[in-house]
Amino acid sequence: MQSLLADRFKLTIHVESKQGPVFALLLAKPGKTGPLLKPHVDDGSCSVGTPQPVCGASTFGMQLSQKAPGRVQVAARGITIAQIAEWLPGLATKIDSGVDRPVIDHTGLGGSFDLDMEFTPQLYGTAPIGFQPETSGPSFFEALQEQAGLKLVSATGAVEELVVDHVEEPSPN
Repeated sequence: MQSLLADRFKLTIHVESKQGPVFALLLAKPGKTGPLLKPHVDDGSCSVGTPQPVCGASTFGMQLSQKAPGRVQVAARGITIAQIAEWLPGLATKIDSGVDRPVIDHTGLGGSFDLDMEFTPQLYGTAPIGFQPETSGPSFFEALQEQAGLKLVSATGAVEELVVDHVEEPSPN
């Protein structure tokens, strides 16, 4: 795609790193994770739980909860905290999680973990047919802190920005 844009529009770009708003991902209580963020035990199986969790990948299994109607359930197995930090901003494209900037892992936790958390979503647009969000459930930020033992704190950090150096209107065919 980049070569097509460069050829057709004479597009040249580069990436710059600058200081900007980020979220720092921290432990809510120093040295302790929440009850639903547990060290991963490599037993060769990653098929435990609903939704089907993703094992050791930077994506998560996410679906409307079977356990508590009106909530969203997120599950992952064998995932690092850095992968969780990478995933959090993408969640905002699916639901209004409030994670609207890059997340940087400042937990100091190594190794891989299993995560299984539920929260009441703030949905973009209309809800799926038959889905009625449960208003008494925890918000995303509350669930992150209570269930995973993690919190997001506003901070400033390195943010990558795409810069357009040159672009031209394409010539007629």
